Amino acid sequence: MLALDVVTLNLWGLPPPLAWPPRHLRFPRAFRYLRAFDVAAVQELWRPLPWRIARMAPPSWAAHEARSGLAISARVSVAESAHTFFRGGGRAHERSWLRKGFLRVTLEAPALPGGVVDIVTTHLAAYARKGDATGRARQVDELLEALAPRGAPVVLLGDFNFYEGDAEDRASAARLTSAGFVDGAVLHDAGLTYEFGSERERFDRVLVRGTTAVPLRVASARVRRYDAELPMLADHRPVEARVVLGE
Repeated sequence: MLALDVVTLNLWGLPPPLAWPPRHLRFPRAFRYLRAFDVAAVQELWRPLPWRIARMAPPSWAAHEARSGLAISARVSVAESAHTFFRGGGRAHERSWLRKGFLRVTLEAPALPGGVVDIVTTHLAAYARKGDATGRARQVDELLEALAPRGAPVVLLGDFNFYEGDAEDRASAARLTSAGFVDGAVLHDAGLTYEFGSERERFDRVLVRGTTAVPLRVASARVRRYDAELPMLADHRPVEARVVLGE
């Protein structure tokens, strides 16, 4: 059996004044917070960081792709990592300066049959206007295509940008379920992860899929609210979970 404490957090990596408080204030405390987890998946870590901020990061980034803003830190030994850019989805003006995708880190787990577990983070296309959900649906197709043949247990974390009121987004979430993924966090805490402007959504999720040889479940989870103990890190709230693999 293997238990991992995991977290996903969209860091709100836009430069000021598009994101406020600015990154140089939020990122150091976000990195200190992330250090407490066995696995941390982040989105919107787009640019190389000044040394004074980077030194506050988790013990190590197991993998980081600045163009998509995706990164994973891990305390567990890493066997391999791979990043893939989505072929479709997203708006043209965004594709001119960033590229969405997904990042996979394979962790060594010698106590488990097969000896590995895949950690995957993604950040799907944003916005709620007509056509945006169609782009996300194409990206979900690409995710499922890439993850189907591997045969390892998978923890899939990230910012899915699914709008509860959009039928196509609900269908995309259902296709992930049909492919064997369990929305593990919602079983324990269905709280909103994004409340900004007029939007109130559960964008950030922790999905798990085990195998016949390696069952996988979310033993506990919570959406972390900002308070005096944890000042605001980003416009999104972190989702924390304890993931248990094996019997």
